[in-house]
Amino acid sequence: MQARFPRTPGYLLLLALALTASGCAAPTQPSSQRVVGIIDNGGTGIDPLVMLDTVYVGVPFVATVTTFGSACDTPDGTDVQTTALVADVTPYDLLPPAGTVCIAVLRASPRPVQVTFAAAGAAIVRLHGRRFGGGDLTLSRSVVVRP
Repeated sequence: MQARFPRTPGYLLLLALALTASGCAAPTQPSSQRVVGIIDNGGTGIDPLVMLDTVYVGVPFVATVTTFGSACDTPDGTDVQTTALVADVTPYDLLPPAGTVCIAVLRASPRPVQVTFAAAGAAIVRLHGRRFGGGDLTLSRSVVVRP
């Protein structure tokens, strides 16, 4: 017994939308590209790095890191490396395959990032990313680490 699917215009439209929304791609299409995220907020007023100004030794805290891109860009992880009282945070985004049609709108993609300092003192969190149009950008925030 074969499954029968309706062939109404409404059904075909729903099927086309579902395939488009799921990001189906032909096997011959190039794959997505993982890149360091854009942290230049493009004048949106959204802070790319939001965090507490006082934390405690050995207690993880959450910072919110926001990258900016098109409607098709998606967050793809964040590297956090802490040495003494400096934490280096690098967010990554996944860009769609070349030729993908995306809505030309600037979208903010916030994500939580966990940071822990092992010593008390004045610490720095550095957010490493890119500018719109190319070039590296590093933003820094100070944090007091209490015993």
